Amino acid sequence: MSEPSQSRTRWLRDVGVNVIANLVAAAIIYLLAVAFGYVKAHPVPVIVSTAFLITFLAGITVGYTAPVGIEYLWKARRSKTARTSPETPSQPDPQDKPE
Repeated sequence: MSEPSQSRTRWLRDVGVNVIANLVAAAIIYLLAVAFGYVKAHPVPVIVSTAFLITFLAGITVGYTAPVGIEYLWKARRSKTARTSPETPSQPDPQDKPE
């Protein structure tokens, strides 16, 4: 990737992260203001803010935990396969690295 294209991509990524962070902050502040009675609660903004935060938090959770869970399931499946077929000699997987 050329340098101008890379800097443009990085700038767009940074702007996108900033926009999402501001939306999350606004949703939290709005819900806190409604909860403490500073702002009159209207159902639509409360529902939209809550749905946005739940979706955002679920996306963060899945984004961080899915790779770990997939790796765990992959290793468990490989170890189960090794236990169920005793006729094949057990050799270490070259992809597994000692921790």
